[in-house]
Amino acid sequence: MAVENLLVEYRALCVLESGDEPANLSLAEITRLDLRCLMNGSFAPSWPQRGAYQGRWFYSRSGAHAHFESLAERSLLTLLDYEGLYVAVVTGSLTILSPRGSSPLPREPWALGKTASGEVDLIFKPGRITDAERAFAERSMRAGLGVRFLEKPPDGLKALAETAAAYRQQRWSPDDKGLLHGLRH
Repeated sequence: MAVENLLVEYRALCVLESGDEPANLSLAEITRLDLRCLMNGSFAPSWPQRGAYQGRWFYSRSGAHAHFESLAERSLLTLLDYEGLYVAVVTGSLTILSPRGSSPLPREPWALGKTASGEVDLIFKPGRITDAERAFAERSMRAGLGVRFLEKPPDGLKALAETAAAYRQQRWSPDDKGLLHGLRH
């Protein structure tokens, strides 16, 4: 069953921890949303052979878990954690409904990220940016919601970030801030 938006603005559907029914939010309402109340939508039961490819990434900046479904998603979470821009990341929690009469987005936002200053960004996985996504990004920014299209990371940076993140999780508690900033290249 397809869901159609009859309004003339973008809407976001998400499930909040406080209710069973999906919340229908405007883009401006997402900016005021506390990410801790969002349910992670991308987590699914795993089986033994898939255990390394799907699970929960411990996001060290916030001391919380973000769910991933593939090694590529885990690498993106590692890089976001290593980058240090976001203090909280929630994956797979939103579905964007395009306004009446416009083409739907070819891909959904992969995650929501909250910066230390309280700004909320919709994060898209790497890929070609379409005209529909550009139009969505312009409208979102007018509503005060950031949109970030990730790029495919170079292999050297990806390996360095994964090594540093693994070492940090073994040696320091999540409340140690800024320990990896000297490792950037």
